[in-house]
Amino acid sequence: MVAEFHDRLRDRVREAAGRDREPTAGVIDAQSVKAAASVPTASWDFDGGKKVNSRKRHIVVDTLGLLLTVLGTVACITDRDAGTTMLERLRQRHWRITPVWADSVYPDRSAVPGKLWRVLFSKAIKDIGVLLKLDRIGWSAVARS
Repeated sequence: MVAEFHDRLRDRVREAAGRDREPTAGVIDAQSVKAAASVPTASWDFDGGKKVNSRKRHIVVDTLGLLLTVLGTVACITDRDAGTTMLERLRQRHWRITPVWADSVYPDRSAVPGKLWRVLFSKAIKDIGVLLKLDRIGWSAVARS
């Protein structure tokens, strides 16, 4: 019920922005979230990369930054493993999405059935004539030269 409500709201926002209701591209990423002392130990673990006891939240957003899929895991689950699960879920609900941009911790396109995503190995990508640059706050469009 919550997912259906969220989907309807996202559809309205996309239409108000002049986009199709169904997204055609997305971005996947994960973030470690430090676990509070009151959180049961079964739901968190040590994140070796961040050197902290935490949980991880994995998300896929559309090109407007609206949530498409969310997964919470213990921190020891790799982004690569969670990413595969995320793409399977994404494909079930949003079948039109063909590129899902990701950073280098995710598998390359040959490792994903249907070649669903493109992997980014740098801090900037160029696609369809728009350069997106990763800054301290998030992604920002850079004017074409």
